[in-house]
Amino acid sequence: MKVQDLESLNVVIKERLKAIVVNAFDAVGLQIRKSIKSFPVELSKEERKFFYYVRDNRLSMASDERLFSTMLACKHVVELGIDGDFVECGVWRGGNSILAAAIFKLYGSKKKVYLFDTFEGMTKPAEFDKELSTGKAAIVEFNRSQILHYIDYSGRLGIKS
Repeated sequence: MKVQDLESLNVVIKERLKAIVVNAFDAVGLQIRKSIKSFPVELSKEERKFFYYVRDNRLSMASDERLFSTMLACKHVVELGIDGDFVECGVWRGGNSILAAAIFKLYGSKKKVYLFDTFEGMTKPAEFDKELSTGKAAIVEFNRSQILHYIDYSGRLGIKS
């Protein structure tokens, strides 16, 4: 087995263990939440509800900071009356677009939200595809995501892993 495959497997095992713990807490009516040190002061209580909906339902892979940025940018263009609509390319579960639509609706904007996706995922990375900041091979994350997708899909079909 290659080192890249072992790294992917290690990440998958950690995520499966985390899922087991989260499911155990869910079974008794408890939730585990990552603590947010502070929200940007610009977000209202209603806007925070949108944020928690997207994050708690795992509708985006984006960090909290990026989700905040999407919300603040959408609010900014509405407040300034800037023309145009919202486009997201590569939407996964649509979390950023959900936030954009919620902000537009909350502030009475008629902006449209367009989502574009391959619906088939990306092509398998080649050996020269690496994370710029770390040099980590992209195939590690690709393998991890493929394994997680299989586990999720097989679970929905009732197949025990």
